[in-house]
Amino acid sequence: MASSFAARFATFDDVAALAALERAADVAWWGKAETEDADVRHGLEWAGDLASRTQVLERGGDMVGFAARMGEGDAGLSVAPWLDEPARQAAYDELLGWLEAAGARELDAPRQDRARLAALERHGFMPVRSSFELEMRADAPLPEPRWPERVAVRPFELERDAPVLHELVYSVWADVAGHHDRPFDEWRHAFLGHDGFDPGLQVLTWRGDQLVGAAVCRVYGDTDGWLSQLVVARDARGLGLGRALLCEALRRLAAVPGVELLGLSVMARNQAALGLYQSVGLRVDREFITCERGDNSSVRERV
Repeated sequence: MASSFAARFATFDDVAALAALERAADVAWWGKAETEDADVRHGLEWAGDLASRTQVLERGGDMVGFAARMGEGDAGLSVAPWLDEPARQAAYDELLGWLEAAGARELDAPRQDRARLAALERHGFMPVRSSFELEMRADAPLPEPRWPERVAVRPFELERDAPVLHELVYSVWADVAGHHDRPFDEWRHAFLGHDGFDPGLQVLTWRGDQLVGAAVCRVYGDTDGWLSQLVVARDARGLGLGRALLCEALRRLAAVPGVELLGLSVMARNQAALGLYQSVGLRVDREFITCERGDNSSVRERV
């Protein structure tokens, strides 16, 4: 059957239209628009070769779908929520077929979006784990950080500290299923290469000349402070360093003018981290289901 969509790759001239498509999905899922044009531009930069790593669907001159292959198996997928259900599923089928051929291995869906989850399963992307986004108001009281003995907080310098920070993150993040081991350049672009990156929001703690803990932070849309990565070296655990890093990171984000909400994400199976985050006032706001292609029986959770 001939496709009812026109397909092409994305260009940077599409940023505004892609952001509008993402914001329509935001409203359908969460009741409010959240995606900024800068977020979309950053994603296209991350994808790299747009001709081979992106796909746009149009109907009647309107953009109604987008897919991108980013990094080591990561992917993005958006379909216009205003399409009727047969057209929406047809768009999913076309984009997911393209993503399969492009080598995508993992996609997420909000738990409540059953149509998206059904489309993913139809193309072999099976549910394997769940994650939560937690949030709290920026004006809520936060505990003072209590630093362990012999641990010092030092300012972050991008060129000096980024390599050792990347090494620490991926030396321990493999402990929790679903955390990808990203190459340095990809990680740096994803977490430190966005518009508005602020070295002053990054919290690095040292014991002598050893980096033993870090919190990587950013602000979305001028109003949402986000803790992207929180990590403690294995030989520095059990000292309260994780809680101190969490409190310091949230306090720095809350102090940014205009920030109204603080948030982070966590794998549902990581009950220790979930309990820590809830202990300072963060509460579960959203749940996502991660779906993977291939042999995932060894990592499947109850989702």
